[in-house]
Amino acid sequence: HVVAAAKQVGAGARVVSMPCFERFDRQSDEYRESVFTKLYGQLALWIIKLSGLLTRKQAARICGNVLRYVGPLLRGNRHALRQLRAAFPELKEAQTRKYLNGMWNNIGRNFAEYAHIRELMDFSPDTLDGRQVIMDHHTAVLARQIAGDKRGALLFAAHLGNWEIPAMAAHASGRDIALVYKRQPSRKMTEEL
Repeated sequence: HVVAAAKQVGAGARVVSMPCFERFDRQSDEYRESVFTKLYGQLALWIIKLSGLLTRKQAARICGNVLRYVGPLLRGNRHALRQLRAAFPELKEAQTRKYLNGMWNNIGRNFAEYAHIRELMDFSPDTLDGRQVIMDHHTAVLARQIAGDKRGALLFAAHLGNWEIPAMAAHASGRDIALVYKRQPSRKMTEEL
């Protein structure tokens, strides 16, 4: 139809390709997810690179504030809202919004820190409070014991914020590690990060 209309208009008419969202919406969920996942992955990597141009704290503050406004528009917000309502049915709407805004702010801050991961991982059990990660004496002693023992070791650690920093203590002590992690939805993001 477009080409025929352009011929009627005559010389100087251009055909510009625009995405057809009706046709896109008729595609399978798998296809739509794959397209959005690829776009999301590229956008996320671009934002991480831009965040690297700022200090870690500047990037975290900006991404946290942006995600406080963008996050409520995402599907994950509806999921989090259902979870909050199921867990705390007595929670007032204003308090629920406050928790969700805090969640998105935290996710944005953690996301921005990907660009500064080397700075976060720059620590040693020999310097307890000189860098970004502060270790208590007991943890430092355990890290040194792991470093000195040449046998294999299993180290189970919880997240610290968004980072597997406790598990990295073995690496900081000179041990090779194998770290189990969840793959990102975007293959490109998994490879880059």
